[in-house]
Amino acid sequence: LETAVDQSNECIIITDAKGQIEYVNKAFEWITGYQRDELVGSNPRILKSGLTQQSVYHELWDTLNQGKTWRGELLNQRKDGRVYTVYSIITPVYNEQGECTHYIAVEDDITERKADEQRLHYMAYYETLTGLPNRLHMTQIIDQALASLEEGELGNLLLVDIDRLQQINDARGHEFGNRLVQAFAERMKQWTEQQGVQLAHLGADLFAVLFPPQVSKREVAKEKLYETCEALLTVIRKPIPLDGDVLTMSATIGAVVYPQKGGNAEQLLRRAETALHKAKRYGGNHFAVYRQQYGEEIKRQFDVERMLRHALKNDELDLYLQSQVDATGKVVSAEGLVRWHHPEQGLISPGVFIPIAERSDLILSIDRWVLQRAAQILASKEIAENPIDALSVNISARHFVRGDLVHVVSKLLENYHFKPQQLMIEVTEGVLIEDTDKVIEVMRELSKLGIRFSIDDFGTGYSSLAYIQKLPVSELKIDQSFVRSIGEKTTHDALVETILSIGEHLDLRMIAEGVETEREARFLTERCPT
Repeated sequence: LETAVDQSNECIIITDAKGQIEYVNKAFEWITGYQRDELVGSNPRILKSGLTQQSVYHELWDTLNQGKTWRGELLNQRKDGRVYTVYSIITPVYNEQGECTHYIAVEDDITERKADEQRLHYMAYYETLTGLPNRLHMTQIIDQALASLEEGELGNLLLVDIDRLQQINDARGHEFGNRLVQAFAERMKQWTEQQGVQLAHLGADLFAVLFPPQVSKREVAKEKLYETCEALLTVIRKPIPLDGDVLTMSATIGAVVYPQKGGNAEQLLRRAETALHKAKRYGGNHFAVYRQQYGEEIKRQFDVERMLRHALKNDELDLYLQSQVDATGKVVSAEGLVRWHHPEQGLISPGVFIPIAERSDLILSIDRWVLQRAAQILASKEIAENPIDALSVNISARHFVRGDLVHVVSKLLENYHFKPQQLMIEVTEGVLIEDTDKVIEVMRELSKLGIRFSIDDFGTGYSSLAYIQKLPVSELKIDQSFVRSIGEKTTHDALVETILSIGEHLDLRMIAEGVETEREARFLTERCPT
């Protein structure tokens, strides 16, 4: 038995009733660094590191004095000064007279296990890139703040999103982007420490700042929040030196005053995210404070997107044709306008569902549906009997950059056998700033198939004449905002005349939208008889 105890992997120590060490096994020598003859006769306090709380020792002796076994963790110190953690089981030993004669302790060195637990805890609750609390940890901190709220107290939660980080990653690489995030985090740390508020890194380019609650009226709290957001944006805009370069950064902030109705941490974060998305619509270096209507707007958008997916499956869309006439009033072409007939809500304006579709891949599905419906119309008996020069349809910029437009149109030509030159695809000038080379490539491929192109709302966007010369464009459409009031010797007259002159010199077909009066028609026909 003595040999088994001496060779056990667990540390075993036996003391007398006064706590003097009488025996230690080899494992105890190996773990502590002390030899047996150094320990026998001394007190276990020789191992005391000073890091174990006094309350632990009080509990230990209270348990032992009651004749019970104590179990717990102790932070001890090896002979070389290194601290280690043991899980200790200490049992008092009594003689036949009921007197405590010895204490036996069996200890397990759990230092590595504790280190692993700490690493796992760190990984679970902190962002490794910045060392800041992560989303899970911040959620718990917010819940604690909400739980401790007193009557009349209000606090603020800010979400701070670095502007254009993806572009920086693309241009300079992810390692540079990571160092930039770390530099940004350091600046945020300095600011939040001065403010006495909690900072967290929710991942990638997103940070959170939690202001503790204070007694305040909601309107006063909101006014102060506006000032805080402005001040923080100013701090963020200060140049950051990095890798021998000096960068000027900006961020977008979404903020919310708490508590909110039915608001736990996740709901509060979602509302701050809603405000952040609202602010992002204005570009970088902006902030928005959450309002209830923002949440209602998001919900409406979600509902519309869900219904629109259903509409595409259940053939609720229709393509209306708007006639285009020449100077004599003869119908020569048409424009296809997509409309949505909801079975319960009736006609839903494209101004409602198209922007929502643009923010998702739904716009690609709508484009495909529009192109298929246009192909069916061009292949129909009615068009064969009453031919038109062109049927124009508007296609999203996304379809030129990330879609399969050439393949879709090729299949439609193969399936419906319509004249390709009768399909006029309208593009806005904004298409040209998405990915100019890709757009030109797609347009030229479609042009080889015989498809023609029109630039919609010409003059309202960003295109240059140099780009127009490169594109296989057949038509320019003058936006109706220019057409209104022409003939009244306003600046619109000069603008329209300039656009007509461009079209004439480039030998392009010209379309003027929204002509409603004889004066407007006369002005146009006098300057462009065809």
